[in-house]
Amino acid sequence: MKRTLPGAVVEFLGFSSEASTQIDALRKFSSREWKGCLPWLSDAGIALYFLQKLKNADATDVLPGAVLDNLELKFHANQERTEYFASQFRIINQAFDRSGVGYAVVKGFSLAPQFCPDIFLRSFGDLDYLVDRESVPAARTMIEQSGYSLQSSTETEFKFLGPPFHIPGCGVRGSLAIEMHLSLWSPELHRVSLAEPQFSRSRITTQAWQGLIFPGLPTEDVFVLQAIHAFHHILTCWIRMSWLYEIGYFLSRRADDVLLWTRIRDRIGEDPVLREAVALIAELAGRFFSVPLPSMVAEWSREIRPPVRVWIENYARTWAFGKNHPGDLGLFPTAKLVLFLHQQYVSDKKELLRKRLLPVASLPEITATMKKSPMIVRDSGWQRRRFMMRRTYFHLAGGLRYLCEIPRWRRLNKKIVREARA
Repeated sequence: MKRTLPGAVVEFLGFSSEASTQIDALRKFSSREWKGCLPWLSDAGIALYFLQKLKNADATDVLPGAVLDNLELKFHANQERTEYFASQFRIINQAFDRSGVGYAVVKGFSLAPQFCPDIFLRSFGDLDYLVDRESVPAARTMIEQSGYSLQSSTETEFKFLGPPFHIPGCGVRGSLAIEMHLSLWSPELHRVSLAEPQFSRSRITTQAWQGLIFPGLPTEDVFVLQAIHAFHHILTCWIRMSWLYEIGYFLSRRADDVLLWTRIRDRIGEDPVLREAVALIAELAGRFFSVPLPSMVAEWSREIRPPVRVWIENYARTWAFGKNHPGDLGLFPTAKLVLFLHQQYVSDKKELLRKRLLPVASLPEITATMKKSPMIVRDSGWQRRRFMMRRTYFHLAGGLRYLCEIPRWRRLNKKIVREARA
């Protein structure tokens, strides 16, 4: 199979010791291929991790000059954006502290240094907080008084959007989002029951980043929640490669910490779905980024059920590197290949397929998206029709890809059953 540039980038970012071989592989790609890869690097969230590793290896010369300049500009812009986020982060944290909100920071700034070496290399667009239920009214008031407006809410999640910001000099503009969670997993969303560890003030630990002191979670909780977060996005048919990279980074540094993995095992408990989900995410991170699994996770991985194993072995890479976003107009999008995996965690497979396979099921979502994004409907004619056509094509073509793959899926599952009996 011909090596693709995204695949070569991910191999280079891995945690094996074959850096020189991987650098040589990167040199074989043309300037046109590098320029074409820039959108993928940004969407995958690994552009700046990649740039930094090239610098560490003194190998930035593998990039065409224009591509290197582009990545350097992205790094500068991300620094400015992150500094702005940090200023807002400080404001919200201080407001929570004044009002006695019980909270812990999750994702974002809480991931450095255990899951990412430098927060300025990380691409993120929101601040995430776990809040205890009693603190929700006070937390919401503090967020709104800080200039943020509620955009949507469910029983377990509140999403706020701040005012537009613009940073002169680097072209950075946008709006910072804040997500307030009672939990990071919603059984109703994916129809999958999963025993997520519950947030408690008693488990809060103190974290720091560049002089900012804030409440976080113990390492074992952070790892489990990062795995749950990645699993959630897989079931939505899309994931950022950087999330798997960050889990791989953590594994590469903590794989031999037996006491930590014992605590992680205790936090996961006896729920087989959660244990398999964690093993699945860890194995994907290990496969893509060449990092060995801790012995305890390797044991969980060996217990993965046959259909899930079939998906990992035969579909995970195709799906992860495929065109999984409606904006990517590939011939046969790979997004819906994840439905083979999703079906292993639900009781009503037909209902899942009815909701996720047919384009008509996404029409309410499309309408809601257009309401939230006025740019889409600025031109009531062509822009709206174009948006609808792209979404419809994405679902139809992705659904056709899924249907065409069913015979192979069945053959592979029969084969693994025969091999298990032999």
